[in-house]
Amino acid sequence: MNKSQRLIHLTEVSATDFPTSKDYKYKCRVQVISDEGQPVLNKDLFARMQPSWLVDLKNKGDCAIAITLCYREGDITHPWQDIETVTFATQDYLNGERNADLEFPIATWSLAPQLKLKTRLTQSTSEGSSSTVTILGSQNGTHRVHTRGTQTNSIEVEIPEAVTLTPQEEVIVKDVWNKLRAWKELQMEKFFKRLLLEEPELEYVFGEAIDSIADYFYELFDCCIHQLQPYTQNIIGEPLMGVPPDKGNEFDTVKDYGALFADIGMRPQHWLKARQVWMWMLPSIPYLEEYDRQDLAQGSNSALYRFFNTHIIVPMVESIRRYESALSPEMLHKMADSWEVFNQNKQEMGMEFYQILFEKYPFVLPIFGRADMDYLSLHLFQALEFLMRCLRTNSSEEMQQELRMLGQLHGNVGVPSCAYPAISDTMFVLFEKYLPDFTLELRQAWQTLFDRVTNVMKLPKLNEERLLKKAKQFLEIIAHEQAWEPEDKTRRWAEIQEEVKAIGTYTHTYEEIAYGAQLAWRNASKCVGRIQWNNMVVRDRRHITDPDEMFRELEEHLKLATNGGNIQITMTVFRPRQPKERWGLRIWNPQLIRYAAYEQPDGSVMGDRANYELTKAIMKLGWQPPEPRTPYDILPLAIEVPGMEPKLYEWNKDDVLEVEIEHPAIPEFKSLGFRWYAVPAISNFSVHIGGINYGCIPFNGWYMGTEVARDFLEDWRYDKMEAIAKVLQLDTSSEQTLWRDRVALELNVAVLYSFQKAKVTMVDHQSASRQFLAHDLREKKAGRECPGDWGWVVPPAGGSACPVWHHQMRDFYLEPAYHHAADRWAVEESIDLEKFVSVADEDDRKQDRILILYASETGTAESYARKAARQLQRYRPKVMALDEYNTNTLASEKLLLIVTSTFGNGEMPGNGKRFLQWLKQQSAGSLSGLNYSVLGIGSTVYEHFCAAGIAVDKVLAKAGANRIVPLHKGDEIKGQADTFKQWLGLVSRVLGEDVTSADATTAAALKLNVTFLSAEEAANFTPVAVSSERGIKVPVVANQELLKEVIPGSRSTRYIVFDISNTELHYETGDHVAVYPCNPPELVQRLCDRLTINPDTYFTAAYVTVNGDATEDQPPVAVPTTVGQVLSEELDLALREPFNDLLTFLYSATQNPQEKHRLEIWLEILRQGEDHPDSIALKKTIADNFMSVADLFDEFPSALITLEALLESLPKQKPRLYSISSCPLLYPQQIQITVGALQVKTDAGKVRQGLCSNYLAGLDLGAKVRISVRTSDFRPASDPDAVMLMVGPGTGVSPLIAFLQYREAMLQQAQSLSDACLYFGCRNHNDFLYQQQMQTWLNQGVLSGLEVAFSRQGEQKMYVQNLMQQKPQDIWKLLNHPKCHYYVCGDAKMADDVFEVMLAIAKTEGGLSHPEAVQFFETMKQQKRFFSDVWGVQLHFKQAIKQVQKDNYSKAERWLHRVQQSPEAPASISEVQSLAVPTT
Repeated sequence: MNKSQRLIHLTEVSATDFPTSKDYKYKCRVQVISDEGQPVLNKDLFARMQPSWLVDLKNKGDCAIAITLCYREGDITHPWQDIETVTFATQDYLNGERNADLEFPIATWSLAPQLKLKTRLTQSTSEGSSSTVTILGSQNGTHRVHTRGTQTNSIEVEIPEAVTLTPQEEVIVKDVWNKLRAWKELQMEKFFKRLLLEEPELEYVFGEAIDSIADYFYELFDCCIHQLQPYTQNIIGEPLMGVPPDKGNEFDTVKDYGALFADIGMRPQHWLKARQVWMWMLPSIPYLEEYDRQDLAQGSNSALYRFFNTHIIVPMVESIRRYESALSPEMLHKMADSWEVFNQNKQEMGMEFYQILFEKYPFVLPIFGRADMDYLSLHLFQALEFLMRCLRTNSSEEMQQELRMLGQLHGNVGVPSCAYPAISDTMFVLFEKYLPDFTLELRQAWQTLFDRVTNVMKLPKLNEERLLKKAKQFLEIIAHEQAWEPEDKTRRWAEIQEEVKAIGTYTHTYEEIAYGAQLAWRNASKCVGRIQWNNMVVRDRRHITDPDEMFRELEEHLKLATNGGNIQITMTVFRPRQPKERWGLRIWNPQLIRYAAYEQPDGSVMGDRANYELTKAIMKLGWQPPEPRTPYDILPLAIEVPGMEPKLYEWNKDDVLEVEIEHPAIPEFKSLGFRWYAVPAISNFSVHIGGINYGCIPFNGWYMGTEVARDFLEDWRYDKMEAIAKVLQLDTSSEQTLWRDRVALELNVAVLYSFQKAKVTMVDHQSASRQFLAHDLREKKAGRECPGDWGWVVPPAGGSACPVWHHQMRDFYLEPAYHHAADRWAVEESIDLEKFVSVADEDDRKQDRILILYASETGTAESYARKAARQLQRYRPKVMALDEYNTNTLASEKLLLIVTSTFGNGEMPGNGKRFLQWLKQQSAGSLSGLNYSVLGIGSTVYEHFCAAGIAVDKVLAKAGANRIVPLHKGDEIKGQADTFKQWLGLVSRVLGEDVTSADATTAAALKLNVTFLSAEEAANFTPVAVSSERGIKVPVVANQELLKEVIPGSRSTRYIVFDISNTELHYETGDHVAVYPCNPPELVQRLCDRLTINPDTYFTAAYVTVNGDATEDQPPVAVPTTVGQVLSEELDLALREPFNDLLTFLYSATQNPQEKHRLEIWLEILRQGEDHPDSIALKKTIADNFMSVADLFDEFPSALITLEALLESLPKQKPRLYSISSCPLLYPQQIQITVGALQVKTDAGKVRQGLCSNYLAGLDLGAKVRISVRTSDFRPASDPDAVMLMVGPGTGVSPLIAFLQYREAMLQQAQSLSDACLYFGCRNHNDFLYQQQMQTWLNQGVLSGLEVAFSRQGEQKMYVQNLMQQKPQDIWKLLNHPKCHYYVCGDAKMADDVFEVMLAIAKTEGGLSHPEAVQFFETMKQQKRFFSDVWGVQLHFKQAIKQVQKDNYSKAERWLHRVQQSPEAPASISEVQSLAVPTT
């Protein structure tokens, strides 16, 4: 083996003879060290209650591995203690061997003097790169396309008559079915996939339910057959090899299944085709007896054929007709008449529906969290109206599409399948209330319709629930048996739920797939050799999908498994089958090594008869057998991947170890020329692990002697019984000579002897039997019953001489489990496949990288994009703004990730508008080869939350791109960083990232290297110019206090003016100005002192490889520049959540053991989950005590802080946006703003200052500030006849001051002005901003009304919403004006409360119903007469933010409360105050 190509894998770490006390927990640190002595990988393995870890850590070439075993006694407050570090060199143990099990005694822990550390190493040649971008959760690379008929209604066909089966016929039906049950998964896969080939439109008919339909068919058939001869149903035992029916899924009777299939869309012609496929499939059941075959050969006269007619087709067609008769044309007419009652009042009826639903079934209320209930109220009855129209026009296909879409939508928001009956129950409450002639017949008709609707709609959710149920069961097993910490199980379950909801499947970690494969072997009731179940080496090759690379891995598998004859139990796992994927990756051959079979001129077969049909299929693919042909020609391997034709691969003869069979005492035996292969590697099984189906998992153990002997003896294999008897000179004239038994015995002796002579691992059946009993006892002691199929566990030789003969065992199904899989070549035999088109993407021409694009106004989206790039570093990500990217090359990208904020009134940020416009022009399907995912960020305090992210996600999907992870929307006020973490975690898992595996060849691929320049070196460099994206420097010409009285250190509101006369900056009334602040100089100096660097020092930075070679990747900041400039202007030095990354860096950089222990505890607490009380408390403690990163660094003085770490760990400084308080008509050379200097006192007594507001407040006149102008839709009405209602408390008045200046300019131009009323709020007269100017405008007529609410003047607090509530007539007079323009600016919570008041006024003063009031304001928005310029909660943050979060995430509850109130009764002031947030 070429040493430069060798990959070393560490796959298991464990310890034995450790203390059994539950007080101890264990963890492990693994370090991989290169030949040069440099650490190339550091991996902390999760804490466990027992020291056992399945991992996949790999390195290219030999290396040293250092494993430190640690323990902790007690809870999280106790420190971890190192037991000992074991270091070893791989070349010392793998010299010439492909695997090695190592054991190291550890004598340093007095509590465990016999403690031993055990590890497992394997080696292989280089595999497909794990840094290749492979989308595990995607089918985009391939799909089948077929022409679907537009007519899915019933076609007139002849339905068979029901006949009574004779007892003999019933028995033969049950007998054949029992044999099928023993091969359930195999036979039902054949049936279902053949049915889809014969009737292609069924793939569309089954839709989202397709992954469950095969099980539904089986359950229907089983249910029907168990109705035969009911007196025999007191069952003691019956065969079943496969997944048992899932009880409790609401389908228990033939009638239930009839309704299900009718609702899905199965029609009579489909059932006739199913009968044809049923009769095609049955003869292939293994071990059918001659009596069975004789019946099947009768075709339409067969008992199985007559059974299908009577017990399947007839009741299924009756279900279809029952549905049709219940919805006859006459009944549809009556239903349409009853529907008119609701059709005339959709909104009101929808509101009442949801009100009844929420009150009657309160458990569904949280599901509607942030939903717009007014919209849903209207949409509900619009959707029902569409269904009624489909019924009237017999448009069943349209109805199916609508129902499936509704089912997906409901599933996406989390509606469980058990909630669907509540829909019909609630509708019947409305029917009974509003329909006086609601007859029983009419009720049954509506019930039929609702049953159909809910049956179709809930199917996607049923699929999801089935998968999650299996995932949860597996998680419980692995967490218990592998001794996971409870927090790790909780975290992993949350990840699985999130991933399944997002993409319909989930990705296993290496530990899960390795342990799952081992468990499947332990659960295999037919296997006698399970004592070795946990010694299987599992090779994770899910990232390899190219058939050439797959074969190279299988060659490697065979070499590793052969191991010079010392057989190694091995499995190689390729990617699983994806949702709705027909086949996935498949190997045609039942074993990696099989012998061909050829038909001879005389009709006999030479070779292994079991492979006769396979040999013919492979020869059709072009294989030319060797000449002369022999009985032991090794078949080439046929590998088929979706979208490609099967490819054949010949084995290298030297890689296939074969054993010539000879007898120790009979030399003539060798003349038979028998030989057999050493490794029994099964390659056409599948394994189900936690609901995931892996269809390509070649695995091997070693042979038991009787297995090979059977292959030579059985008539459907080599059939050498008589040939051997002849060599043995046995009397074959009578069975009483027991010549067959003697042949079997001597052949078994020969096989065992030959394998032993060749030094190839093999076990005899007597030893295997005793090993099984030892395994069974071991399982009992572990508290597990061992399933066993007596007919398979008892060896085919030895009989009662084997100890398992009298061993009672129970066969039952456990998962994970192995299953026989259908052979694709057999299923598709004789099918005309020309109507199918294989479509495959040309991945070879795509760029093997991840493209990460962002659109950002303030830098948050860019920060997240760069953070994503750092975490996905192994995939060579490219990061840039959307508009910087050359769209001509987008189709050549493998994976596109987009992070975008939303700006203004739901718009794309400026550096993404051109890209979005280009996307909108792309034709459908033009980006079909592109995988993508979008993260939108924003705040739910704004109306158009994440609108830009939603827009770009939609147009990418419309252009045919494949969404690998659904759009995620990060909310600034509620866990935006957590949403980013969830989104990136999903993307990572889809790419195959795994917490239990790591690759040293890519782990340290790039490193940021900073070089400080001397004064002489700096003189030769030109400092990089500050990007124009960071604004233009302008002088401050005014900085005045607006409050009449100011207490030092208290609140301050500033009037600040920038001079833009010497710039190209221009603005319009209502625009925003972006201010780029600088960090406080004293904070910058503190960090420079910690770095021991002068702030004026210049530096350069570059990403380099492990070898020190420069790369093209751009450093985080433009260089060369000074340390002080970067710390002052580029980096955000405030301490912000999430803290994990920064704390992880500190943990790695801290030298002091006590400090390290403290950080270790912090990280453990945070890993417990965002909602864990300890995690919440710790985050609050950190946030309350440390205002900046410098504060946190001071807490850990031993940490070695580097500039590299700061550049990579800290987010970029973001500009702050302020509404402009001036109008260019009056002040064309100035930009005026109104700034409230923000200061928040924490519970720890520390003061957190708003960076930009305090920066601006402290500026001297003449100081230069970087600013830029951002356009806005917040504009004063251009129509002179428009009236204006303005609300702007505190600094929210800022843009409204500009509006009033605009009106002043219009007045100066002699234009007449309509009414304009301003509602302003502040604490008291001391805080009355621009009071004199407002009074002047009021006197001039610029303002027609000025209302001021004082919240700290007098006994009763008064806010603008309260003041408006006291003047309902005035408010309604303005609002009801056909040209009223409404403007609100300020705190978003205040804006919501003001809207609630206006909604109430529209009802009370305007006499509008709730739906009419909602529509009234919706019309204003559509006519561009309703504007808001709002921002998140700032003042009184702690009190207000929780209320904002609650309000934004419980809109359904608030809606229910609102509609329950009487329209005539306005909310009281005290009720409004309970929702109000002080804003001044």
